[in-house]
Amino acid sequence: MKNENNMAVNFPDPNLEDVIRFKIGKPTGDILSSDLIGIKSLSAGFKGISNITGLEYCTSLTELYLHSTSITNISPLSGLTALTLLHLDNNSITDISPLSGLTALTYLDLSGTLISDASPLSPLKGLASLDLSGNKITDLTPLSSLTGLTFLDLDMNEIVDISTLSGLIALTDLSLHSNSIIDITPLSRLTALTSLDLDNNDMEIKPGTPQGQTNLDVVNWHLNNGCYVGWKYGNKTENKGENK
Repeated sequence: MKNENNMAVNFPDPNLEDVIRFKIGKPTGDILSSDLIGIKSLSAGFKGISNITGLEYCTSLTELYLHSTSITNISPLSGLTALTLLHLDNNSITDISPLSGLTALTYLDLSGTLISDASPLSPLKGLASLDLSGNKITDLTPLSSLTGLTFLDLDMNEIVDISTLSGLIALTDLSLHSNSIIDITPLSRLTALTSLDLDNNDMEIKPGTPQGQTNLDVVNWHLNNGCYVGWKYGNKTENKGENK
């Protein structure tokens, strides 16, 4: 049974074991489940960790930093339902289904992984900040339920259709840099935006074609309402000046 006081917990990855031992102040001897109960925050980024088995016993964790390691399997995280902040950026993760039950999360960074399917994120309705940049995502439909998001980074994916984003009206910061977006009219409903990055989509944002003019109208509306908009770099515009 997890968290029994006399239960020894095995951490097969020696780098993770070192992190845990340092955290609990126990350089030698068995690591007991009772030693792990009090851990609320753990920083294990840049440690060369490839196996996170054992973390499932750290059930009090609210903040976990596992960025820039060598993790591929995140199944031990599935029961850490107290987590509110989670960094998994810059790993080689393809399956994020273990995250689907972590409904207390408000901050999640999955940038620079290998994700193509965002559907496990759909239940995470408490998220306020989500970074999915540098992945292989094409379908944004699973994000439609995340109406509490204020920050969303989707840079450097394979996105064409952003119609799903029209319902995320709490967004204040949205980055869509380096995708293949053609039509930005769904963004006209996002009136709370203060920062919007549209650079490097090779889309038309200029007079002369119906779509280009419509896109320009959206850009101008946001600019005129105090939103920073990056749009002149890597798109078809008539003005190649400063990106604003």
